[in-house]
Amino acid sequence: SNACPNDISKLLKHLINIDREAIKKSWSIENSGDCNNKKLSVDNIVDTINYNNDKQWYISTILQDNYNIIQDFINFVPCQIPDIFHSPIWSYLTHSQPIWLFCGRNNDCKGLSGRVE
Repeated sequence: SNACPNDISKLLKHLINIDREAIKKSWSIENSGDCNNKKLSVDNIVDTINYNNDKQWYISTILQDNYNIIQDFINFVPCQIPDIFHSPIWSYLTHSQPIWLFCGRNNDCKGLSGRVE
């Protein structure tokens, strides 16, 4: 999504307030860029990231196991299940709606690789 920084900050704060531990469980600092890891932690990111000055960083987290977090995210950033999953061939599968959220900034126009898997 190309949501503006204030929206992203509000969304992150909202999701963290719903269930900090669920967010923290899969929180990953993919690339700290010009920030330090403490600044990008779940406990600090909303209050310490300056979307105008911190030029390069990104985090990820998997939103799952908490229906309220998933639904609030879907309401903020509409998502849909790909049509192929509505085909009878996929009828034995269930979609638990996990969402892998990536959030960050790269104003330096340089490569910003993720963490090594």
